[in-house]
Amino acid sequence: MEKPNFFIGLAQLIIAVLLWLHIEPSWLGESLRLTRDGWILLFLCGGFAFTGFGLYRTYRPKITTRNIERKVREWLLAVQLPPQDYFFQQWHFTYVVIFRGVRIFVGRPRAMSGRFLQVEARITPIAADLAPTVAKMDNQSRIEFYRALGIEAAKTGILFYWNNANDISIIKWLSITEQLSDASIVDALIDVNLSAAVIWNTVRFWLDPLRAAESQAAMQRIESPATEAQTPPAPKEKEQKPTPPLSASETGAPQPKP
Repeated sequence: MEKPNFFIGLAQLIIAVLLWLHIEPSWLGESLRLTRDGWILLFLCGGFAFTGFGLYRTYRPKITTRNIERKVREWLLAVQLPPQDYFFQQWHFTYVVIFRGVRIFVGRPRAMSGRFLQVEARITPIAADLAPTVAKMDNQSRIEFYRALGIEAAKTGILFYWNNANDISIIKWLSITEQLSDASIVDALIDVNLSAAVIWNTVRFWLDPLRAAESQAAMQRIESPATEAQTPPAPKEKEQKPTPPLSASETGAPQPKP
């Protein structure tokens, strides 16, 4: 885009000079000779504008691996995100910023030929109040839970990997080219932040009902012994002693003579 701007501006300047010298090409037409001064001014302004823009685009400082560290710092400061230096052996440089409450790393990894920036957030997907629920899961339920979390992340195009059972890294890569700018960094920060929100909400969606069911079952277990203690035991029936048989005189039966 730089060279066309430069040549268009140069052509307009040449036409403006020709008009000023009264050297008018035949294709301009008779009517243009009556407004020569106006056309000269128009071509001069257009020529200087296009030429200046083309020269600026051609000779402006390019984004390279040599100056990317300084550029990233300048861009973060420009968007009111003061970076903090962080040492990480596997990256050429690392900055830490807090974006919408999420701690995010911005740096240049030594891997992948060093031609990429990496924007990464390491989050704890399972909150402290939900950790006991996961701990009580059997192995099959835990596998299904992590599988569902991976599916939801894949639907939204989130690139992430597990560092351990409760530590996730969300990653966004940016190629270091001349088109890279502060807007590219902000877009990457927004994507990583939204990805973290998706993971947190997915975990809540799956685990909150399980925790509620566990709480309800625990309450029922607590209330059950109390109910049994309040209920009086059923009265026992009195044990009836066996009645002795009646004598013959009592029954009126004939008695044998002695």
